[in-house]
Amino acid sequence: WQELRCTAVGWWLHGCGAEQHLDALMTKLTQSAIARLRRGRQDDPRQQGTGRCVASGAGSAHQLDEVFFWCVLSGATLPRLRELLRAGAFGAEPETALVVLLTHQRLGEPGEPAWLRKNAFRLLQIHRFHLAAALFCLSGGLEEA
Repeated sequence: WQELRCTAVGWWLHGCGAEQHLDALMTKLTQSAIARLRRGRQDDPRQQGTGRCVASGAGSAHQLDEVFFWCVLSGATLPRLRELLRAGAFGAEPETALVVLLTHQRLGEPGEPAWLRKNAFRLLQIHRFHLAAALFCLSGGLEEA
């Protein structure tokens, strides 16, 4: 999947049946990112013997951002993302910022797209590109994404 992402083959698919192929590709990329996230947390030496899976460092934060990104591109909406968070798809104890984002009271209000876009620009400043692109997509700002 790494090679597919580098060559952007998903964006070049076209013609009859391309939509089904793109859907299948997005699903596989999402599943692959979730598996990598879980594998990375299980291999964390700080978590051995604790019985817990906890995000560690910037690497896992970026992996979590990538999982969130692929979920959004697969068509997940905010309610679905909240369900995934409760179900543990983002890990047993996902990063605090992601939990705050998905449970924030401003989500669902009339100013939601502007609030998401503002947070996405802040995420770009701190180099969390996958999460920023996901927020731009959720806010309807596909050009910014």
